[in-house]
Amino acid sequence: AQSRGSAIRIAQASPTIADCIITQNIGVPVGGAAVVGGSPAFIGVRFVANSGVEAGGLSVVGGSIDLSGVVFESNIGNAGGIFARGSSLSIERATFSRNGSSSSGGSGAGLSLLGSEFEIERSTFVGNGTVEDLPGGGRAFATFAGGGVYAIESRGTIDACRFVGNAAARGGGVYFRSTAEGEQIVVTNTLFNANEAGAASGAVDRKSTRLNSSHL
Repeated sequence: AQSRGSAIRIAQASPTIADCIITQNIGVPVGGAAVVGGSPAFIGVRFVANSGVEAGGLSVVGGSIDLSGVVFESNIGNAGGIFARGSSLSIERATFSRNGSSSSGGSGAGLSLLGSEFEIERSTFVGNGTVEDLPGGGRAFATFAGGGVYAIESRGTIDACRFVGNAAARGGGVYFRSTAEGEQIVVTNTLFNANEAGAASGAVDRKSTRLNSSHL
């Protein structure tokens, strides 16, 4: 494992990576790819079965990133698919499927955002979040919050997306906490179906967030 990314590391650069498969990599803190600064683009890239501490698939710190037609499947980390801090993300036509959390403190099995700006369009989040059946009944949630998306002190939009069968202790579909002035998350034209939470809000757990959702 490398210090930043097992498969790909991008530092203060802006390449385009297209039509690649990044799979079965193990790294600290991220398994698939690490972006530190710069403005790279990932087009038609598949992140499959990668694992790391901070993120399984992709970590973005202080960068601006475009993702189009990407797939994040079966990645494991504190954030399974993507972890972003202090960054800007544009995501369209992406699929986040069966990504999970490696510990009970994990948040954002599909996508975890801290202090970031984002646009997510025409994307699908299905079956993300780690949950197990307990002997004798009951459910144990390894993903603490945000089975699909977890966003703290971030702002952005989610439009024409689908959240189906995601699970977390709080906010099975999405978990938002937006505390600073001027931070707002707007959700439109989006389907939430069969998401599960252990304590609160199977679909959406939010605070200081504008939500305008409708079925696709």
